[in-house]
Amino acid sequence: MKKVVIYLLFGLLFQCKLKDHIFDDTLGLLENSEAPKILIHTPNPGQTDLGRDLVVYLLFNQNMNMESCTSAFQFEPKIEGKFEYNSSELRFFPDTKLPFGSYKIRVTKDCESISGKDLDTVYTIPFHVGKGKEVPELISVFAETGSLSQCEGESRVYENILNYSSMPILCRTQKKPIQFVFNTKMKGQLDQISFLPQISGKFRWDNEYTLNFSPTEPFKDNFSYTMLLLNTMVSSDSIPLGKNIPIAFVTNAFTVPSVLAVGVESQQCGLNQTILGGSSGANWNSLHCFWDSGKSTLPPQYYRFRGGDDGTGSQGSNFGCDDITTDNFKLIFSEFMDLGSVITSVRLSRISPPSTAIRLASWKWEHCQSEYPFGCRELTLLYSESEASCNGLLFGNSNTGGDFNLMKSNNAPDFFPFYELRVDTSAKSANGRNLPLPFVFIMEAK
Repeated sequence: MKKVVIYLLFGLLFQCKLKDHIFDDTLGLLENSEAPKILIHTPNPGQTDLGRDLVVYLLFNQNMNMESCTSAFQFEPKIEGKFEYNSSELRFFPDTKLPFGSYKIRVTKDCESISGKDLDTVYTIPFHVGKGKEVPELISVFAETGSLSQCEGESRVYENILNYSSMPILCRTQKKPIQFVFNTKMKGQLDQISFLPQISGKFRWDNEYTLNFSPTEPFKDNFSYTMLLLNTMVSSDSIPLGKNIPIAFVTNAFTVPSVLAVGVESQQCGLNQTILGGSSGANWNSLHCFWDSGKSTLPPQYYRFRGGDDGTGSQGSNFGCDDITTDNFKLIFSEFMDLGSVITSVRLSRISPPSTAIRLASWKWEHCQSEYPFGCRELTLLYSESEASCNGLLFGNSNTGGDFNLMKSNNAPDFFPFYELRVDTSAKSANGRNLPLPFVFIMEAK
């Protein structure tokens, strides 16, 4: 009796033939020296009128590395779900009932056996849920979301924001395209979808089910947007979407920039120092900055710099013109800053009479980031004062090699002269946030 059952089993195996390489090797379950194959799959290629609660089933002829197979498994259009498997069987359970429409499952050759052999071919299984022409539906919208720290780091989340339980918060910069997935083939229109307010970017159909939008500029921070799909979008069967679909979202709020510390270049003043500002003031030789935002602001006589001019200059002479770092002012910001807006917003003036003519001679940025949105945090400013001795009572010129110093101050009386360093609100961070209030810092030249 046992022999009869075994003969019947092998007889059935030899008679079974399915499309797409399913039963090319009917003894595949008994041997694994060749490339692995899929013996049985449901649904079958071209199958129609399938139910919305479909479960995908794959049976392999060998023991497989199922982690590689789940990575090689593709559902088009993209459907979220979970996998269950043993050594030779794989099942995929969609998270929700499938909308009516056409689908395609693809298993690539990246699916490997436990011996490391690639799948013998790429398996493609088209099928249809329901029957007849389907009304198009938007079934998912994928975008990068997260907190400010997640978006600025590497832990942003690419997820479906359609039917979100709360207002989704998108990263201002989208490294991946915003992806719109439909339940059926679409006609490929690009003029029936928009952003309010408008944002520059490119729409592109990835396939007949999937439309991608790649922004070419960042979204505004802490801002509300709406993606709008018009009801005139149509499927490949010319069936309209039937209703306008608005998808609202907000973007991250970036930190408002501020001045973190002030000092001069001759000090050990910088972000690489453990201590930024002193609690009792500083002079040009201190081992820290004049002040930082964690300290109280003291009267200006507690912050002393030395004018770089030594008084030796004369008309047409380059004496007294060399840069001296005791009057090169350093600003340290809390955020990476937009370089151009900061330079045009900074002013130095002498507020003790008599007034003088001061010009920005040069500057340099440090502590910069090389990735978008770029920007720097440390700015050193070199000023010249026409009343300094370089080239007499004129600013330095090409003959003197430039003029980089303020007036001689080592013989000035106490409480004189005072200088004001100001940063206007036109200064903004690399992320576009303006300084909320003018920053004013007063020092004494000694």
